[in-house]
Amino acid sequence: MKCQRWRSAYDEALKRFGRKGLGQEFITGNEAFIASGCQSRSDVCPRSAEELNFANVMVMAGMNAGLASTFMPYACRKS
Repeated sequence: MKCQRWRSAYDEALKRFGRKGLGQEFITGNEAFIASGCQSRSDVCPRSAEELNFANVMVMAGMNAGLASTFMPYACRKS
């Protein structure tokens, strides 16, 4: 159920904002998270301004859909 809400928000955000400025690694990470049933911690790291904006939109959409902040796949970890 939660993953379906996330998928819907993701599809809507892509429709609204498009893929301009979103790198392949960012797209792949988001899609891998969804393909895992939103179970994997894929640590999708927004690197460009467009990716950060997209991630912010997704976090807000997720919160509006009743998802906890710990549900989100976004993280930038130091190596």
